[in-house]
Amino acid sequence: MKKSRLGFTILEVALVLAISTLLFMSIVFGLSQRIATGRFNTGSSELVAYLRDVFTGALNTENGRSPGQQTRAYCTLSGSVVTSDYVNGVPQMAGNSISSVDDDNYPGRTDCAIYGKVIFFGASDDIIYAFDVVGDVVDQQNVARVANIQQTEGVIGALKAIHADYTAPIFENETAGIAGGCKVAPALSYSQYTPSWGITLKTANYSDASGFDRTDDFVGMAMIVRAPTTGDVVTYFYQGSSPLSYISDIIDGDTIDVGCSNNNANSIRDYTLDLDAFADYSSVYDDGSEKNQGFCLDSDDFWIATSNLRKFVRFIPGGQNPSAIELDASEENPCRKS
Repeated sequence: MKKSRLGFTILEVALVLAISTLLFMSIVFGLSQRIATGRFNTGSSELVAYLRDVFTGALNTENGRSPGQQTRAYCTLSGSVVTSDYVNGVPQMAGNSISSVDDDNYPGRTDCAIYGKVIFFGASDDIIYAFDVVGDVVDQQNVARVANIQQTEGVIGALKAIHADYTAPIFENETAGIAGGCKVAPALSYSQYTPSWGITLKTANYSDASGFDRTDDFVGMAMIVRAPTTGDVVTYFYQGSSPLSYISDIIDGDTIDVGCSNNNANSIRDYTLDLDAFADYSSVYDDGSEKNQGFCLDSDDFWIATSNLRKFVRFIPGGQNPSAIELDASEENPCRKS
């Protein structure tokens, strides 16, 4: 066999080149996988850190509204709904009215209070949104009624009684007040977070009982609130539809027209917080199997997707501090099942 100038046969040279190429590719593949795994781990930790920060914000409320901005007729949109009660022929509103147009009409400063946070998952742009939950203040006039409701109907019942919501009817023209009409806007502050490094949120409840597939995006809500009369902190989780198609319009605050008062509950339902969704959410399916109270973290990165390194973000029902949000990266976590 013909030899090269260095004394190696062509076959030997080809073999050396092949081995060198394989070693090089192995190093490149291994390095790529380590980089992808590191990014996935970083992105997962950052996402959970954001959620825990939201939880901390629910425990330590701040009135972030600046003077002269977005005064309103009622604390929340839910509170602007007309009731069946009439006094001298005038319908009585459900919530506390703060209908003047001075610069002091803000949650936390008048008849409104901040009770916690609600988080929405599953937007088409993968953004996670967190809003303050605002409601009527509990004072001497209504504390007995709200306490009785909380005792008989639980925290969700009490939140409904004080018209807790994440939206409010904001004056379109502050000079005109109620006469100028209202738009739907956040009741107080909000934040948003986009997962980094290609992380995606997938359902952790893929089973015959749920009807979900392993590749289905997670859509749902979580809520961290204080009980209106006792101040106890409670965590709620819900998987299902949420008002994500309206969130960008709500944040814009200049798109959705509503009345400043006398609103119909059905006409504004899409823009209000669905507390019944949390109240009615069952922890088991009809066949008795338990639901996973959380979602999966996956990635659009090739190495992560093919390595099944998915992680599980768990919301512990009733949790009272940020540790109620757990990150489970173990091989036994529910997101790694086939």
